[in-house]
Amino acid sequence: MSYIPRSHYLFVHDALRKFLGTDAKLTAFVKAKRAFQCDMLVNDARTDPNELMRAGARRSDGAVGGDAAAKAGVEEFAHELQAVLAICDVVPHTRRVDIVFRDRSLIQLALGAAKRDLPYALETGADINQEPDWRLRNRLRISLGYDEELFLAQCTRSTNVAARVVEKSIFDSARYSALIQTNAEMAEMYEASGQKWQAVLPPVTYWQAHCYALMQAYPCRHYQQIAATVEHNFAAYYGEFPMANPYCDGEDLNTIQVVKWLCEAFSAAAATERVAASSSAASHVGHEMNWTPIPDDGGQ
Repeated sequence: MSYIPRSHYLFVHDALRKFLGTDAKLTAFVKAKRAFQCDMLVNDARTDPNELMRAGARRSDGAVGGDAAAKAGVEEFAHELQAVLAICDVVPHTRRVDIVFRDRSLIQLALGAAKRDLPYALETGADINQEPDWRLRNRLRISLGYDEELFLAQCTRSTNVAARVVEKSIFDSARYSALIQTNAEMAEMYEASGQKWQAVLPPVTYWQAHCYALMQAYPCRHYQQIAATVEHNFAAYYGEFPMANPYCDGEDLNTIQVVKWLCEAFSAAAATERVAASSSAASHVGHEMNWTPIPDDGGQ
């Protein structure tokens, strides 16, 4: 982690206070910065990811949506902030801006929602576990200073390829199984989405998190090893241990609704297979015992 002069933090702080007013909450993670957390965070109605997305959509006359609209909104915000931070370059991303100083020091500024506009009190990553919809979690993460893009930038090619392989394998398994028929909530969401499997299965970032965590603990030489290991084990300890989000300290990715559905289904299937295998083994032993010759007692 490169050193950032204290004067730079103070300069950005004063500029944001002037730009956004006294209602904006400003935080600098000088000593307590976590993995994939920005250097500074601003929580304000104007920096709310939802508001920035709406601003981006208006800017493009509704031609873009999602992350593209979010980035367009951040670009507009960065342009306005640039006028205040005249001596710096303000580089827009999807949910943050990078403020580059003349000495090449860089401050990553997370653009979060005002705390009063969040659905519940948000102080740590563990609080995010209350949100079942994975599509809404990035707004909460960035409001704590954590940026998914910083994580994705650190994922290797092997990690990304392995994640796509697992995503495709899980998609095929779900599509040709009775998963939808056995889960009424899942079936309802599937129909409401226009029968799109993407709506009821985990996003690829969930698999990237699994693959990244595996590589951090047990480096694999090939993406096929990563994919096979994750696919075999992702649901093995569901309900016993959390799936810690590597890019948001305290968050458990297994609390996402679509992840819970998938893990519960795979755990149940694995348990059924174990019972069937055990029954088969017992039956096989009994079959062999029936063929055990009875010693001749000489007719006595």
